[in-house]
Amino acid sequence: MNDLVKPYPGFENLIKNIEVEMSYTMPGKGIVRGVYDYESGTLKVFCIRYKVCVETLIHEILHSNRKTKRRGIFDEGLTELFTLYYLKKFLPQCIDHRLTDALCMINKEYEYYVRLWGSIALEVGIERLWKYYTRGNDELLDEIETKENLFESEKLVQQKLKIKIYDLIDILDKL
Repeated sequence: MNDLVKPYPGFENLIKNIEVEMSYTMPGKGIVRGVYDYESGTLKVFCIRYKVCVETLIHEILHSNRKTKRRGIFDEGLTELFTLYYLKKFLPQCIDHRLTDALCMINKEYEYYVRLWGSIALEVGIERLWKYYTRGNDELLDEIETKENLFESEKLVQQKLKIKIYDLIDILDKL
């Protein structure tokens, strides 16, 4: 966990307990790989094929530093972007796994949100996004995240930042 300070200044180890359990399927959601409980400080990871997924562990650890404790689709996209950025910088051997392994890859529902946040990161910097993630107080980013839906957010990004939404591989190459 201490290595997360390298790319994310101010990262705090807020986890009080880590639990590992066998895989869990949530009705209508499929396999759940991990969850962080803000109230208890408990991070729970579920074994996939009898193994703990490093990528999921990092993802849930990053959730622990989220200021607003949101668990919506915008938050998942942003947390996944931070996960991929960390993997690219410090565990590059895990990137392919996160992008290709059917059980551990990014949820298709979140992929566009990852691309939206990644495109924003290319424009404003990963540091500004991390500061927003952990502290809030960024009018533009809050406006993007609190729009009713993805298309409103995308339109706002294109109007205010004058950028297009990049492919995920292009984003990872440029970050």
